[in-house]
Amino acid sequence: MKRLSPASQDWDERHFNFLFTLIIVGSALLFVVLNSQYSTGVYNDDAVYVIAARQLADPSAIRSLIVKPDYPLPGLPLLLAPLIKVTGDDWIALEWLSVLVSMALVFLVERWVRPWLTAGETLAVTALFALNPLVIKFAGILMPAPYYAIVVILSFVLLRQLLEKPSRKKSLALGFLVGWGGVLRPEGFLLLTSIAPALAITNNGRHLLRWVLIPVAGWALFVWYWFHSRPYERTEYGGDLTALASYWSHHFLSGLFFAGEFCRLFLIKALTGISLPKDLSWFFFVVMLLCVGLVTAGFRNVWKQSPSHRTDLVAIALFFLLYCAVHFFWHIASTRYAIPLLPILLLFGIRGFNAWLSPLPRPGWSGLASTPGHG
Repeated sequence: MKRLSPASQDWDERHFNFLFTLIIVGSALLFVVLNSQYSTGVYNDDAVYVIAARQLADPSAIRSLIVKPDYPLPGLPLLLAPLIKVTGDDWIALEWLSVLVSMALVFLVERWVRPWLTAGETLAVTALFALNPLVIKFAGILMPAPYYAIVVILSFVLLRQLLEKPSRKKSLALGFLVGWGGVLRPEGFLLLTSIAPALAITNNGRHLLRWVLIPVAGWALFVWYWFHSRPYERTEYGGDLTALASYWSHHFLSGLFFAGEFCRLFLIKALTGISLPKDLSWFFFVVMLLCVGLVTAGFRNVWKQSPSHRTDLVAIALFFLLYCAVHFFWHIASTRYAIPLLPILLLFGIRGFNAWLSPLPRPGWSGLASTPGHG
């Protein structure tokens, strides 16, 4: 792509900043206006997290606290506990925390994709994420998905910075984030199984990995204590996994059902907000193939254009595949679990779509179609 003159670059940067500001302000208004349509307790789980946070705020309740069996980790209640002492019984005040987290997530997604994409692609990804019906819906609900998405994207941002300018402080911060992800969500350990192998394949990364694992080990000890002091939850969670294994051992064709559900919830409904009937298996299969093609094309394109950041891409790809695998087979299916995947889907999907169209002549803003890593 041709280089722009300094004046042209400044002009296009101003337009980018203006459009990005519109996206941020527009999404913030939607989050704020639509927050009132949901009240804590509408999903039942959110009320459980608040009640758990109230119990955690009292140190004497630490051993007797019982959280839902399918949510055995302290996660969101641990984060909300300090705020409970300030807000008291005002649950609405806690909902505004989720609104702020969702706003921060939109801003962070733009910062994460910016080095990989052109200005136009960056705006497209940010707008599609900020105005996504699923993101808007959960912007004011006390559910862990947006909080975990923040951890995922921030971990990848920090990983990129760590590889560019290695330091022990950044390694420890990354380890803290990765460990916290494992406390926030049961599948949070996938961040470690994605980032650790990516660091291990480079000489400098292996040295940094030791410092990353120190805070992770600290969080692991905390989780061990959490389970050790709660035999009820440990038994229930184990029983849940046993039931899942038993289900799969007796239903060989259940994989077809889960494939359809995964596509219906994680691809179609998560990206468009449209809820389709479950019997359109042929359509789900076509959509899944299309998405796989787009994401693969986008990943290959970014891989070719970013040879110095392939360690980042290995970590992102591993997380994407492992997270999809877990929720492909997990019998608790919900669209909200797709929120941490949306930025990755949009990153490689938009780049893949652009790569497919690249042979075709099309008009465009010269600055917004400039080389990746603008600004």
